Parts: sequence; structure tokens; C-alpha cells
Amino acid sequence: MPSTDFPAIQQLAPGTLISVVPEHMLTLHIHRGLVWVTVEGDETDYWLRAGDLLQLPPVRHAVIEADGKEVSELSMLTADLHHAATLPVTAQTALNQLTKAVATAAG
Repeated sequence: MPSTDFPAIQQLAPGTLISVVPEHMLTLHIHRGLVWVTVEGDETDYWLRAGDLLQLPPVRHAVIEADGKEVSELSMLTADLHHAATLPVTAQTALNQLTKAVATAAG
């Protein structure tokens, strides 16, 4: 079974992949580069760039492959279910959504 113990930031050379079956919800954060992600039971494939996040559901096989011409950097952290968004979403998109929610609440 693939491991879910990861270094803080993991580097993947182009064409390199990792395979995970997390025990708990994980948040995948792309720090640099471009990666392709596919998750068991999900018909959607994800292309993520630096700044993007994606929740990896528990007990589902996920494959993450570095694409492009440069090394990709990523981290995987246990998801905080109270603050995790439904992603992939860039940091700017998340900020825009938060700003809109605050403006709406302020009336």
C-alpha cells in the first residue's frame, strides 16, 4: 500500500509520479510547476499549477504526475474539514470568493 508519510515539500521531476491511498482527507498543494492528478472513482482529471489546491478523499487511490519541463513541488497535509474548500481553486479565486462573501455579509 502506498505511504501517506510525506516530506513537507516534495519535488517531482517531469514525468515522475507518486501514488497515494490516504487514510484521511488530504489537501494537495502545488507550490511550483504543473501536475496531473487522477483519483479513483472520480471521472475528472485535474491539471494543477502553482497555487492550486485539491482535496484527496480518504481510501481512494490517487496518482499525481509532474508535467511540463520543470520540477514540480507539492505538499500534502491532513485536511482541516472546517476550513477546506471544494477545489481545485487558485489562491486568487479563494480570495475573490472570500471578499465577495464578506461584502455580501456586510450588506
